[in-house]
Amino acid sequence: MGMLSERLLEDMKLRRYSAKTIDSYMRNVRGLAGFYPQRSPLKLDENDIRKYMLHLGERQLSSATQHQVLGAIRFFYRVTLNKPELVERIPYQRVRSRIPIILTREEVEQLLGCITSIMYRTICTVIYDMGLRISEACSLKVGDIDSQRMLIRVRGKGDKERLVNLGDRTLLLLREYWKVAKPQGPYLFPGEKPGRCIGPEGVRDALVMAARDAGIRKLVTPHLLRHCFATHMIELGADLAEIQILLGHSYIGTTARYTHLSTRHLQTIKTPLDTPPVK
Repeated sequence: MGMLSERLLEDMKLRRYSAKTIDSYMRNVRGLAGFYPQRSPLKLDENDIRKYMLHLGERQLSSATQHQVLGAIRFFYRVTLNKPELVERIPYQRVRSRIPIILTREEVEQLLGCITSIMYRTICTVIYDMGLRISEACSLKVGDIDSQRMLIRVRGKGDKERLVNLGDRTLLLLREYWKVAKPQGPYLFPGEKPGRCIGPEGVRDALVMAARDAGIRKLVTPHLLRHCFATHMIELGADLAEIQILLGHSYIGTTARYTHLSTRHLQTIKTPLDTPPVK
């Protein structure tokens, strides 16, 4: 793609897209170009793009993955090539709505207690207690912790910053971790390379092993802890608008889905067999 790749990269940087989004868009647009190796993307038409999207569907890629691919291609043709008419009639595939499995608060306590590494236990506790994304937790800096005001500064998607409250138990764990690990450099959880933060792979592995040791058969991931935070906050009576701010969601509709995960209202409903017939 050559110059087109450079122009696409510039367009995304001008919009301050995250490194993860840039990598995803570049990879997906190159996938389209690779499907037509003898032709430039400038020479493709709407039918060519439709044929490529149908090809992805035949490969049985997930709806979410196809959604991401089309999003990248739409950006490429709308912004970089200024040819929106080639993609505006290509529909997004409907993404199936799945309800994630949620751990109980007791299971979360048991899970965290089975993480032997104090660094990984601290990261996972921060993720759950504040509802952070794994990337947000790993990239926390020492200066982000404000123990006087009991707040933590979080850098989210698109370099958006937000403040989340710091709980007493988490603060105590952070102080214990600091005494043991004595992290050097700017990052609270430094990686093996100097000046870099820890990666998410080790955190995921630690959770898998902890779930096994705790006898939890559910699939446990860092993002599941974020789901648990939001669901448990709703069950504790927190307001949706408050949870939206804590999670860093741009739209409250994204936060509202967690009301479907809460079982608080379901537990108060009587089933037919538990309700005696009226005589």
